[in-house]
This record gives sequence, C-alpha cells and structure tokens, in this order.
Amino acid sequence: MRLARPSSPGRRRRPGRLSRPGVPALLLHGRADSLVPVKFTTEFAAALRSGGHQVTVDLVRGVDHSGIYRTDVAAHRLIDWINALP
Repeated sequence: MRLARPSSPGRRRRPGRLSRPGVPALLLHGRADSLVPVKFTTEFAAALRSGGHQVTVDLVRGVDHSGIYRTDVAAHRLIDWINALP
C-alpha cells in the first residue's frame, strides 16, 4: 500500500486555481478581530473570485476573532446565505 505524501507549502494550490471554480464561498470576518487583519479575508475573496468562485464577504461589526464562530453571530448569516444561493 502506498501512502500519500504530505504536501509542501510550495506544492499547495493557490485559491484561484481550485479544481471546482463554480463552488460558492461565504467568508465571515469580525471587524474587531485583532489577530487576523480584515485585509486577509478581502484578499482571499479576490483570489477566489479570480478563480471563478462566487464569493460573499460579511465583515461583522463589533465581533472579534473567536466571536465570529458563535452561533448567535454566524448561524443566521449562514442560513440566509444558503437560502439565497441559486
């Protein structure tokens, strides 16, 4: 049996070169996030869009890095996004 080799950072696919460009993406980011700059999310969204993905970015006011994962913050946004998909 042959095991898969772990990929090196140099061999990873760039977001704009994913093999399934039609897959939509929702990116949630807290505006009060002091760990990850909002710019990372907006640049990632641009890379996905350049690869043909439909991307929705929701920058949530008053939410920090860990708060974005709370059910009361993310659930209704995710449900609304799913319901709006074609």
